[in-house]
Amino acid sequence: MTDELIAFLRARLAEDEQTARDAGGVPWEGTDNAQWIHVRPEAIRNETWRLGHLGHVATVEHNHDRSHILRYDPARVLRDVEAKRRIIDAAVATWNNSCDPTDEFWVGLAPMMKSMLKHLATVWSDHPDFDEGWRP
Repeated sequence: MTDELIAFLRARLAEDEQTARDAGGVPWEGTDNAQWIHVRPEAIRNETWRLGHLGHVATVEHNHDRSHILRYDPARVLRDVEAKRRIIDAAVATWNNSCDPTDEFWVGLAPMMKSMLKHLATVWSDHPDFDEGWRP
């Protein structure tokens, strides 16, 4: 397992998590006005929205932009971060606790796990710390 690759993945996930939390970490929804995006009312009622305004998040010109923003709201990003962390943790735990270099199963599994992590890293291939050698 490549320590640099693991560190890169964990750092990017931490950045994504912080960005989502800075945006409230809550779900968003469209409104009757086709251009507006707001925090979902239950998040406001539950006082989970604490950025100091009534819940207006964005105004967009195009419906496809609105759909994209709504699909990738902060709550979904946080779920995505958690899922990717669990994948990374499982790969690292499997490698650290179970890898027997003399066992054919583990010898075959190791490249697959590394490839899986490389695929995850390509999400951030535009980041300055991305190593082109990580491309699968």
